[in-house]
Parts: sequence; structure tokens; C-alpha cells
Amino acid sequence: MDKSRITDVIDRMDDANALLEMCRGYAQSETPDMQTLASSLYQIKLKYETILMTLEHITRD
Repeated sequence: MDKSRITDVIDRMDDANALLEMCRGYAQSETPDMQTLASSLYQIKLKYETILMTLEHITRD
């Protein structure tokens, strides 16, 4: 496995986790906007799907 590809996946996971943590804090706020929260959660879903596809590709090589 190429170390740079693994590093890229780790960076993507860190970014997705940071966004997830932001959503968690936002959901606990006094007046969360559900549309904004839903949009952010959808972006997280896309990030994790990309990570999974990348990992599948790496393991095939």
C-alpha cells in the first residue's frame, strides 16, 4: 500500500470527524436549525462514502 494514499485517507477521516463533532455540538445548542444540521450530516455521509471507496480501491491494489 502506498503510504501517501493511507495518509490521505487518515486526513479525510479527520476532516469528517471534525465536521461530525461540530454537528454534535450544534445539535446540543439551544436553537439548532434542522435544515443546516441535515445538510451538514449529508456532507459527512458523502465524505465517509468517498473514504470507503478509497479504502476499497487501496485494498484491491
